[in-house]
Amino acid sequence: MPTSSDANANVAAMLGMFRKAVREEAAPVARQLAEVRGLANQTNRRLELLQSEVDAERTGRVEDLAVLVELITSGWKSVEERLARIEAQLAAAPHLREVA
Repeated sequence: MPTSSDANANVAAMLGMFRKAVREEAAPVARQLAEVRGLANQTNRRLELLQSEVDAERTGRVEDLAVLVELITSGWKSVEERLARIEAQLAAAPHLREVA
């Protein structure tokens, strides 16, 4: 008949086997989880790099647009000034207004 010390020894042995089995099964999962974490961190770094590149590109485009707007504005101002000068000359010399 088994004694309580034999039963305790059996329980301890089974518990040891159970712990070993759990460790063996959990080790690959832990490695895979670490790999997934590493890949997620790498993805985050790449996304941050892409975001900074997109921000820099956007800033460059906005600056280009500002220069273009300034060029167009100054061009139209020049046209307005030239037209004003021509109109003033025409007003000062009425004989130039007649086109035959």
